[in-house]
Amino acid sequence: MEALARELELEKQGNADPDRTATLVLEYCHKDGSTRWMETIMSGLRDDRGKLIGLHGVSRDVTQQKQAQDALQRSEQQYRQLAETAHDLIITVDLDFKITYANKAIFHYTENVDVVGRSLLDFTPPHLHAVQKAMMQKRREGFGEMLAFEWEIRPPAGPALTFDIRASLITEEGRPAGVLFIARDITERKKAQDALRASEERYRTIFENTATANMILAEDTTILMANDNFAGLSGFTKKELEGKLSWTVFVHPEDLERMKDYHRKRRMRPGSAPPSYEFRFINRNGDVKELFISVAMIPETHDSIVSLVDLTERKQLETQLVQAQKMEAVGRLAGGVAHDFNNMLSVIIGNTEMALRKVNPSEPMHKLLRDILSAGVRSADLTRQLLAFARRQTVVPKVLDLNDTISGTLKMLQRLIGENIDLGWHPGHALWKVKIDPSQVDQILANLTVNARDAVGKTGWIKIETTNTICDEDYCLELPECLPGDYVMLAVSDNGCGMDKETLSKIFEPFFTTKKEGQGTGLGLATVYGIVKQNGGFVNVESESGQGAIFRIYLPRHGDGQAEAYEDTEEPEAQGGAETVLIVEDEETVLKLSKAMLEVLGYTVLAANGKDQALDIVRNYGGKIDLLLTDVVMPDLNGKELADRILKIKPELKCLYMSGYTADIIARQGILEEGVKFISKPFSVRDLATKVREVLE
Repeated sequence: MEALARELELEKQGNADPDRTATLVLEYCHKDGSTRWMETIMSGLRDDRGKLIGLHGVSRDVTQQKQAQDALQRSEQQYRQLAETAHDLIITVDLDFKITYANKAIFHYTENVDVVGRSLLDFTPPHLHAVQKAMMQKRREGFGEMLAFEWEIRPPAGPALTFDIRASLITEEGRPAGVLFIARDITERKKAQDALRASEERYRTIFENTATANMILAEDTTILMANDNFAGLSGFTKKELEGKLSWTVFVHPEDLERMKDYHRKRRMRPGSAPPSYEFRFINRNGDVKELFISVAMIPETHDSIVSLVDLTERKQLETQLVQAQKMEAVGRLAGGVAHDFNNMLSVIIGNTEMALRKVNPSEPMHKLLRDILSAGVRSADLTRQLLAFARRQTVVPKVLDLNDTISGTLKMLQRLIGENIDLGWHPGHALWKVKIDPSQVDQILANLTVNARDAVGKTGWIKIETTNTICDEDYCLELPECLPGDYVMLAVSDNGCGMDKETLSKIFEPFFTTKKEGQGTGLGLATVYGIVKQNGGFVNVESESGQGAIFRIYLPRHGDGQAEAYEDTEEPEAQGGAETVLIVEDEETVLKLSKAMLEVLGYTVLAANGKDQALDIVRNYGGKIDLLLTDVVMPDLNGKELADRILKIKPELKCLYMSGYTADIIARQGILEEGVKFISKPFSVRDLATKVREVLE
C-alpha cells in the first residue's frame, strides 16, 4: 500500500514512470490461520491517455523461500556468535597472507590490537616463513581435504606459542580466494608432551645405560623390553627377546618355583615377598650364572621392571677368598710345624755330623751315619718346600743339571702318585745346564705329577723326560710366548682323561680347577706357569678328551757348554776360629748342639737358654765376646730386641741370627731388617762355620 501511495504522489507531480513496477513481499493470514508470504509484482494501470487509473499485480507464494532466508540469516548470526565467543582462534586470510577476519579470541594474544589487514607472517617466527609460503602456494593450486598441522605464532609481546591448526580453502566462484584457519593453543600441552618425552628419554637412557641388565615384564612374564646388557647376558638379541620370550626360560629349574611363588605374593599382597634376592640364571649357551634380582611393580599396570646384577665373578672371588683363607691357615700351620721340625732336624743333622767326625770311614757305622745324615738333609729340603708353600720362600737360582735334580725327587714323586701308577723316567743325553732354584723344579714336578695322577685315576702311567731342543723362528710362530733360542725341555705326560679345548684355555688361570670342591685349589698349574715365566721359559700343553695330556716346560739354556758330569768330590774341611761366641737359644737340644759344633771348630762358646741368662753373661763375662748367635723367635723377647739390648752394653759385638723360618719371612714380619746376617735351621757344621767366618771377617 505504501508503494501505491508513493506512485500516486509521483503521478500528481507528473513524475511517474509509465513502465515502473514495484515488487512487494507481503505477509498474509491464510484462512487456516497460518501465515503466508506473497511476492507481488505491481505496475500502473493506465487509460488510453496514459493516465494512471489503477494498479494491477501478479502474486506468488514465497513462504518457503522466506522461511529459508530467515533460517539462513539466523544461522549466519549463530555462526558469527559462535565464532566470536569461541576460545579457539578463527582467522581468514587472502592469498597474500593478509588477515581478512579474526574473532575476538585474537585479542587475548595481541593485547587488544586489531590484526585485520595485517600479514599473518608478522606473527610467525622467521624460520617458518618459507614453510608457510610453500604451504600457501600449495593451497593456491587447490587441494581437497582439510590440512592439520602445528604452527608457531609469535605475539607482539611474549614467547612464541604453539597452535594446532585446521586449515580449509575459501573459494569464490570455484576459485581459491583465501584460507580459513581454526587454531587451538596447545602451548602448555606441548610443553607437557615435551617434558614427558624428555622424561621418557631420560629414563630410557637410564634403562639402557646402567651397569645392570634391565627388562620390563608383562604379567604373564613375557619380556616387553630389554636393554643391551640383558641381551648380552642372555645371548639373545633384543629382537629375539622383546614380545617373544618368557622370562622363565632363563631361570634355573630348581629356582623357578620359588620365583613364581614370590611373583604371586607380590601380585596378591605387595610387600609380602622380598623385592631382591639371588637366583641362578641360564643363558643361551647353557652357562649357569649367579644373579641378584630386584623387582619393582609399575604403578597402574600389571607390568614390572626387573634389574639384574651378575654375581658370578663376585661369588667366585668369595669362594677364592675362603679358599685363600683356608690356604693361609694351612700355611701358618705348615710354617709352625716346619719351624719346630727344623729344630729337631738341627739336632739330628748336627749330632750325626759330630758322630761322623769320631768314626773311621772304614767302619760300618760310618755308612749308617752317612745314611742318617742324608735322610736328615733330605728332610730339611722337604721342610724348606713346606715353608715355600706356606710363605713363598725367596728363590735362589742355581746353575744345575735337570737330570740330577729330577733323579733326586723320583722317590718322593712316586709316593705322591701311589704305587698303582707307573712312573717312567727318560733323561736326555748330555743335557744343557739351566739356571733355576732347585725347590722350584720340585714344585713344578710335584704339581704336574699330582695333576696327572688325578687325570689317570686308579691305574695308568706318567712319564717324565728331558731333552735339549732348539726353537727356531718357525716354531715360535706357533707359540707367541716363545723366543728363538736353545732350551732344555722337561715333559710330563700321562694317559689320563685329557682335557677339552675350553678347559685347556683356562688351566693356567689362578683358582681355576676341574676338581670337586675341597679336592683342588686351582693354584697348581698357575704356580707352574709363574715359575716358568719367572725363569724366562714358556709352557706348551697338548691334550684332547680321552687322549691324555703332555706338558712341555721349556727353560732357557745357561752358558754355551754342555752340562758337566756330576762328581762326588770330598767337601772341603770346615774352617774354624779362636774367637768367643755367645749362643742364645731357648730349645735346649739345639743350644747344646750349636755349642758342640762351635767348640769342635775351635771357638770359645758361652751358652744361654734365654734373655736373662744372656744379659747376665754379657754384664759379668770378663773377656771379649766377638759374636752373638741368637735365635730369632723366643718367648718374651725376640732375637732382634735382645741384640739391641746387648749392643748397648757391647757396641762392638757382631750378630748372627738363626731361625727355623726363612730370612724373608722374618723380615716380612718386621722382626729383622732385610740384609741382616742370617742362617736357616737346620744347618750343618760346614754351613755354620762358613756363616760365622763370614760375619766375623
